[in-house]
Amino acid sequence: MIESVVSTFCPKCGHEFEIYAGEDRDGVRNITCPACNAEQMIWVVWKTVRKVYRDSDPELIDV
Repeated sequence: MIESVVSTFCPKCGHEFEIYAGEDRDGVRNITCPACNAEQMIWVVWKTVRKVYRDSDPELIDV
């Protein structure tokens, strides 16, 4: 089982924070910014190279 922590940022206030990306499976994660409580959805995509992308920022992020 692979687990990963992902650095992300809040598109509303710009606060950077880390989240638990989950286990070695694809899926949607709902996260809340610890600074402003804004909610956002992220999609965790596990392939040969694990990637995460946000609804507000479709660019893939290495994890």
